Amino acid sequence: MKKILRNLLKNKYIKLMLIVVLGIILILIYQLMFKSEPASREILKPIVHVEEVYKKPMYKEISLFGKTEANAQIDIINKHAGKIANINVDLGSFVHKGDILIEQDLQDAEAELQKAYARYRENDAKAAENNAEFNSDYYKYKADYELAKLNYERYKKLYEMGAVAEAEYDSKKQIMVNAQAAYEALSKQKNYGDAAASVYAREQVAERRYQEYILAQNKKTDMILKAPGNGIISYRNAEIGEYIPAGTKLLTITDNSKLHIDCNISEANAAVVKADTKITMNIEALGKSFDGIISYVSPDKNEDSNSYLARIKLLEQNEEVKSGMFARGYLKILIKEDALYVNKDIIKDVFIVNKNNQLEQREVTLGINNDTEVEIIDGINEGEVVVLDNLSRLRDGIKVQIDETEED
Repeated sequence: MKKILRNLLKNKYIKLMLIVVLGIILILIYQLMFKSEPASREILKPIVHVEEVYKKPMYKEISLFGKTEANAQIDIINKHAGKIANINVDLGSFVHKGDILIEQDLQDAEAELQKAYARYRENDAKAAENNAEFNSDYYKYKADYELAKLNYERYKKLYEMGAVAEAEYDSKKQIMVNAQAAYEALSKQKNYGDAAASVYAREQVAERRYQEYILAQNKKTDMILKAPGNGIISYRNAEIGEYIPAGTKLLTITDNSKLHIDCNISEANAAVVKADTKITMNIEALGKSFDGIISYVSPDKNEDSNSYLARIKLLEQNEEVKSGMFARGYLKILIKEDALYVNKDIIKDVFIVNKNNQLEQREVTLGINNDTEVEIIDGINEGEVVVLDNLSRLRDGIKVQIDETEED
């Protein structure tokens, strides 16, 4: 092969022909390079998506998340120590208001009640007797004093006339003084209402005994534990014959007839979430949605959770919904009726595309915001075209190629 090439190169015509062919090839390559340069430059323009901005309503979407809670969850706790004599419910039992749940042994309570009643009746009788005696003594001493005074005044006149001896006069005077002292001892007692002090004191003893009787009666009543409302027994810690100290949690009644959902919300969200706002909550465990209404927004922040409480009342009652189920809902709240806003991702480098597809970098003044967007107060005019992406490749003054296809 080498030998053949060497022979070909020795031929001057063939050598000339090879040089010409090589030159043509170089010319073609040169022309191709210079002709494709404009196309290459066109391809090198950054490709961007854009959006024309104009004023429109600005919304804030808020996610509310929490657990369903029963309208009422009431613990049944005994006020008095004692032995359990009877239990009428079990876990899952449905009870109505007033149903007897647990009865404690009432023998000692009944004995205390009878004893307290006897003491009360005894002291009440003594108070009545004391009152009768006082009234009797009062009117007797009053009459004695009035009679003694009358006799004294008569003897005084006789004594002044010299008709009676001084000894008789002094005797009548002493009788009057003694009668007066006895009468005033009763009439001048401090009164408490309509009763004199001695009567009042005895009546107060009777009143204390009556209150002791009422307490004993209440104790007996309290040892029969009744349902304060309708619901289901969701907790039981009691057995017949068991001695229970005072203050023991024995049962819990859960009322699922009305459910609500408590959600913690941020300070920013608490400023716009209002009571009486309707919302749909999805119960994740059931895969169903239920209509509700925000019934309450706390006026102050919980320092422990650093959040505010929003309570949602479910409007539909469904037996499938139980206390403790997770629920989620969303609110779309209008925060400004007429706002010029852009996506938060572009506010560090804001570029406007003019009619020549040339970029203008702008400094902007920001206003209110939601989770994804921010209001532009100054720096962009309504109707201008804003670049949405590929920002790292952009510079002020360069031209861009606008991609008309929608972003995913």
